[in-house]
Amino acid sequence: MVLDMTHYGINLHTGNMAGNIYLNFLLYSLVDFPGYALCFTIDRFGRKKIYTLCLVTGGLACLSTLFVHLYGEEDATYSYYVKMALSTVGKLGIAAAYGISYIWGVELFPTVVRNFSLGLGSVASCAGAILTPIVVREVKADSIGEDTLPLVIFGVAAIFGAICTIPLPETTNRDLPETIEDAENFQRRTKRKLDEKEYHISPTIEMMEMPRKNASATSRLSI
Repeated sequence: MVLDMTHYGINLHTGNMAGNIYLNFLLYSLVDFPGYALCFTIDRFGRKKIYTLCLVTGGLACLSTLFVHLYGEEDATYSYYVKMALSTVGKLGIAAAYGISYIWGVELFPTVVRNFSLGLGSVASCAGAILTPIVVREVKADSIGEDTLPLVIFGVAAIFGAICTIPLPETTNRDLPETIEDAENFQRRTKRKLDEKEYHISPTIEMMEMPRKNASATSRLSI
């Protein structure tokens, strides 16, 4: 819900920003590519760490536009560039978290309810998308301009979403839960290490090579 509201909200917020609306939208769209590219790092550093880091970074970047509005000159050119840079960083972090959520979210649910849970999450995310135009167009405050207030709301929502992920377990290099009971005990299960895979594979290779060694030894004896 938070991801859809912030991800699509920043795109919709393009019309509130100063400058060329087409260039702003192009920049917000292009930044999705490096954001989704960060998904390739989750196998090395973990789903939870990268997801939380990206969401917090995006939230803080959007929230920082409030300080530019309060302490910067409203009509100054640099204020526009700073707000645009911060909102772009915010979109980058949220786009990365958006991509990771489809990987990490599926792995959190047990097999027996995985499809249902993913569908329920998609419905909840649509509720966040419904709130997006309301936040961007209807929510107003006299002390905060329309080019800043939606970003502040998105920043607070992103940080709140990151805090909510703290109790969730890490799924990298771990056996996925099959039943409801497995999901309840998922946090306490022992993390599977990569060297354990080699431990299980190496005896198999040795067993495959044993017939070859025996055959060569037999041929030598026969000679």
